[in-house]
Amino acid sequence: MAAIRNAKPSDAARIAELEQQLFSDAWSEKMIADCLFKGYYRVLVCVDRSDMVLGYLISTHVAGESELLRIGVDPENRGLGYGKRLMRAFVQACEEGDCPEAFLEVRTSNASAIRLYEKFGFGAVGTRKNYYHNPEEDACLMTGKVHMPE
Repeated sequence: MAAIRNAKPSDAARIAELEQQLFSDAWSEKMIADCLFKGYYRVLVCVDRSDMVLGYLISTHVAGESELLRIGVDPENRGLGYGKRLMRAFVQACEEGDCPEAFLEVRTSNASAIRLYEKFGFGAVGTRKNYYHNPEEDACLMTGKVHMPE
């Protein structure tokens, strides 16, 4: 059984390792560690019984607005609902921080992520041309009043 908890400084290396596996624009361990010490960032991890990080989510919550910056799940553990559990924790953080509106960017080709975000209340509102690199691709800008799916 996996659990969601706030990330600890000792998790930064594992999150950075997953970033390298998952994203062409991976965040460094230092960038991730810095997020842990700034009050407007929220770094959540999904861990197994041995406290191994299986997935993570990084967001900001400032001035009544939330932004989902990063979410990733270990490729060997995809399809087990960990991304959905992290999103549920994100919605809860938005509610606790009185930030019902949230936004994010996602690669236009990432259909599975877009479907997941739509389940939580996000909708496409625009495109950021050539936002991503390696490979170059547009970003779908999504926003909405986040909520728990039924």
